[in-house]
Amino acid sequence: MALAGLWEVWHDPVAACAVRTFTIVTTAANEVMARVHRRMPVILEEPDWPAWLGETARDPMALMRPAAGGILHLWPVSRKVNNPANDGPDLLESVSQPEQSSLSLK
Repeated sequence: MALAGLWEVWHDPVAACAVRTFTIVTTAANEVMARVHRRMPVILEEPDWPAWLGETARDPMALMRPAAGGILHLWPVSRKVNNPANDGPDLLESVSQPEQSSLSLK
């Protein structure tokens, strides 16, 4: 999955160093993501990559749309995913009690 992003390098004249910045471009949530949040990253499908990268003359603003249905799937996972100290494939396993879980994207 490719997300639309922007990057820039800013040269700080006082510290004489380069500062690299990056941002993920967001749009309104599609039907699936709206269950979790009102916004979502702009997901670029492979045929759209050349337009986003400026390799074709297509207007990249046309890509600023919610992802098509069927690209993302949600399932309940343990709240352990909220702590960066936790790591492992078990964090992706579905839990049976959604009220004690967080939603995961696939």
